Amino acid sequence: MTCRTTLPTRQRSPTSAPVTMSRSLLSMKPVAAAAQQVVGGLEVLLGPPFPEQAGGLQATWPQLGPLLARLPRHDVVADLGRIGVLTPQNALLASADAAVLVVDTSPSSVVHLRHRLRPVSDTVGGAYGVPVHVAVVAPPKRTQTVREIRDALTATGVELAGVHHLAYDERGAHLFQGQTTSRPDKLALVRSAGPLVAELAAAVAHGS
Repeated sequence: MTCRTTLPTRQRSPTSAPVTMSRSLLSMKPVAAAAQQVVGGLEVLLGPPFPEQAGGLQATWPQLGPLLARLPRHDVVADLGRIGVLTPQNALLASADAAVLVVDTSPSSVVHLRHRLRPVSDTVGGAYGVPVHVAVVAPPKRTQTVREIRDALTATGVELAGVHHLAYDERGAHLFQGQTTSRPDKLALVRSAGPLVAELAAAVAHGS
């Protein structure tokens, strides 16, 4: 199951109907009732689309993390959006088995990530601590840029489980806009995500 706001709203159900915000965290329904299935079989739980609404759920976020972590027969991928010092969804980090921070190659994005690494590392997984990964979104040929970003993040002294090169791939991104393809395994985005997915699967299996 994935928890997200804008991305799944571009998806459609197996019957081609669009997913609806009437079944979301804002609906205050049980998770099983609020989740919606999209093409491919993935269940999605829509979060609040606006920061103001996220703030309105202030008391809900600390309860949501343990609830999602205990869902039977589900691995939950929660997209927390842009993490700040006071963003309420930070509460979910304490229940995570692993964290992935996504960054592009722009200087402002890398600087923001450097500033957030320590707070996230200190929060994720609560007192137990769990692996923190970084995915650098860059064109497939910009491996040197990814290495430089890896060096810059390593210099912070925060222990990272890995810094991965996630291919910037428009064709691959179309998969997450509801389009289908006969060979998703051939897409650069899917191929580049393989090592990171394997590490996350191992972390979840270890934490379960």
